[in-house]
Amino acid sequence: MSAFEGRYRQIVEGGLPGWFAEEHYAELTAHWRDRLTPQIAAGARILEVGCGVGKLAASLVAMGYEVVGVDISETAITLARRSVSDAKFEVANIGSALPFPEGEFDVVLDSDCLHHLHGAARTNFLGESARVLRDAGLLLVKTNVGEPPLEHHEMLGYDPGTRTSRRDGEIVNYYASAEEVLGELEAAGYRLDRVEHSGEANAQLLVDAIRG
Repeated sequence: MSAFEGRYRQIVEGGLPGWFAEEHYAELTAHWRDRLTPQIAAGARILEVGCGVGKLAASLVAMGYEVVGVDISETAITLARRSVSDAKFEVANIGSALPFPEGEFDVVLDSDCLHHLHGAARTNFLGESARVLRDAGLLLVKTNVGEPPLEHHEMLGYDPGTRTSRRDGEIVNYYASAEEVLGELEAAGYRLDRVEHSGEANAQLLVDAIRG
């Protein structure tokens, strides 16, 4: 059982709303509304990777988008299917292959998922995201970059030598630099359209990247 599946089983047992608290999902909805609606028309097909229990997917549907969500956790996808009837959900490991044909989506949306991938899984995901996007489709990324604060190293199980943290022996986070992420996107064939980088330790990187 993956660390992520284990976490979602804990969420169910604890009666929690999802990976985050409800107020954080409200903030996420506002963030993605501000990024999406000025440039992506209603009716566009969006693939949300790392969709969890479907909280953001429900908000995207309410904005008028056609949404498909994927997550590695079967428990998360079961909950998403129960709670969001107007979106489609599939169990998938985005670090290997996405179960969709070429050019299927207008947008691939990654809300805090990329930093959970390490090594070849990152390259695979970026290549697969480009494959399932239409020509000039948009990959929207929101990810953590940079080392976590020093006082959090022990709690996170952070190894500065590999820039990873582990849970139950499994790598669950990779702390890439902003420059590394941007280089990975360009290597996957993306053109960087918008880049925002905030902070130093445990910073956020926001990227709008165009396929081709």
